[in-house]
Amino acid sequence: RSAPESIPAAKVPLIKILFFTLLSILPPELICIGNARKNFTFHTQNKNEYFHNKEVIPYYFTMILLDTDRIRRTTKRMAHQIAEEAHGSRIYMIGVNERGLSLAQLLKTSIDKIDDRNTPLKRISSFDDEPFDAFPSPENDSVLVIVDDVIFGGGTMFKVLNKIRELKRFQKIYTAVLVDRGHRKYPVQATIVGMNIPTKLNEQVEMKLSKNEPSEVVLLEN
Repeated sequence: RSAPESIPAAKVPLIKILFFTLLSILPPELICIGNARKNFTFHTQNKNEYFHNKEVIPYYFTMILLDTDRIRRTTKRMAHQIAEEAHGSRIYMIGVNERGLSLAQLLKTSIDKIDDRNTPLKRISSFDDEPFDAFPSPENDSVLVIVDDVIFGGGTMFKVLNKIRELKRFQKIYTAVLVDRGHRKYPVQATIVGMNIPTKLNEQVEMKLSKNEPSEVVLLEN
């Protein structure tokens, strides 16, 4: 009596065995299915790499929401929107802290090509309460754009708006952010938004910098 026929090992590719074994042990958060694979990349990172309010954020995984190329495309679209909203008026820009300034510089580069004028740009800090005089004598009927990387509760933008003395001198004031993650606490609306990302309260959205330029936007879960 012959033994039961066994399946030759060659008929079961090793790569398939490894693939399904990996799927069985990975947590569901790390499995990207369907169209999400085209837009997002999952990877793990050192927990000490990301900081928020000078405290380490613990998290389970990182999702890359925007890479460098997509950030460039998004800021170009935002710059065109800002120019359209200005209707030919002179544009002045203020970048909030380091990340807001780096994003504002990208926007300025595109706006200068559209408007054919040098767009004034200043940096403002949200970490103090000192009054801020950015542009003491702006042109008549000019537009002010305040730029930050991410808006959440709106506290940072609300504080910055209260610091700027010459707000009344501008015809219009816009707020521009790369990411609006919702959960607003203060009555501040983001006028120009690169990407709306609904998030949970235990998540954070961070814009990473490389050589003082935006490199990627990541979603952190703690």
